[in-house]
Amino acid sequence: SEMCIRDRGVVGMARSGYIHSANSQFFIMTDAHSSLNGQYTVIGSVLDGMSVVRKIKQGARNGAVKKPDVIKSAVIVK
Repeated sequence: SEMCIRDRGVVGMARSGYIHSANSQFFIMTDAHSSLNGQYTVIGSVLDGMSVVRKIKQGARNGAVKKPDVIKSAVIVK
């Protein structure tokens, strides 16, 4: 089945209000949210470890996070 940005665990490209502004920032859906579908580019999904994802500090609406968490390692699975 096709991944939709509304699905929990989906990884999408972050962007500003301008639809073609996506860059190196990304977000992980922690809950379903259907209004985002069709508005963002899906680049993957969390296969295992949503309990860890839920512990990541969440940013404000503008994405700002004081003392953000860091990714020490990640595995890209094709």
